[in-house]
Amino acid sequence: MQLILLPRKSDGLSLEKIYQRALSRSKELYIVSAFLTEWGVKDALGSQCESFLFIVGKDFGITRKHACRSVMKWLPTERRHEFMVAESITGFHPKAMFWRELDGKCYALLGSSNLTQAAFSTNFEANGFSRITGGQFELASTWVEKIYGVSVTLNETWLDKYQEARQPARSSSSKADNNRAAEEVFHLPLPAISELNGYQPFLNQRRDQMEAFRSNKAKLEALFRTTSRARLWNQARSDDFYYKLSWLWCFGEDGSRFQGKG
Repeated sequence: MQLILLPRKSDGLSLEKIYQRALSRSKELYIVSAFLTEWGVKDALGSQCESFLFIVGKDFGITRKHACRSVMKWLPTERRHEFMVAESITGFHPKAMFWRELDGKCYALLGSSNLTQAAFSTNFEANGFSRITGGQFELASTWVEKIYGVSVTLNETWLDKYQEARQPARSSSSKADNNRAAEEVFHLPLPAISELNGYQPFLNQRRDQMEAFRSNKAKLEALFRTTSRARLWNQARSDDFYYKLSWLWCFGEDGSRFQGKG
């Protein structure tokens, strides 16, 4: 078995390359995913694929309508009825792909990555890719067919009734704003890491800051509690408090954490 551990650079084995292989070489292909929030696959499903099922979950309203429509647009018209949602299953949580190639060899991709952009790039995910036996493939295909039996076609009719999860409205917002939030779900896609230039120094700096905070959290809380009990508050006490607070936050107790980092 080969491991795909994310996040990592896209060179070598990657989830994208495994999907490309399955789409272009499979004679039978089954994709199951608990959640679908992004579908940026550009490779077409090859005409060599004779048997195909793509089943996603709807628990918690996490699957996004725009991603479903992307799959519907991506699929050939004659394949759209094979895009399904596990309507009658509560607790649908697989993330897997099984396929048999034209030469008869069978493969599986199993792991933690749902069909989301973050799961393919920035999340910490663990996945395994391996050749499997014909018997194992038959076991997997029978299992998927069982899921198919309690699923329905994912089309516009189903999407019209489906309720996406929404962020809770802010308590300070107006009633009109609350109503608007209840009706709209905005698609704010994450940029691909490969498209971001110069982000690494800022990311490293932020991680150092978070590590400094974790190391000094107890001292910071003690400092806040001590100053909150003071009956008299004067400028000298204020200056001393903010000096200690800034020192702990930026440098750590020994003054060495961020020296030389600007």
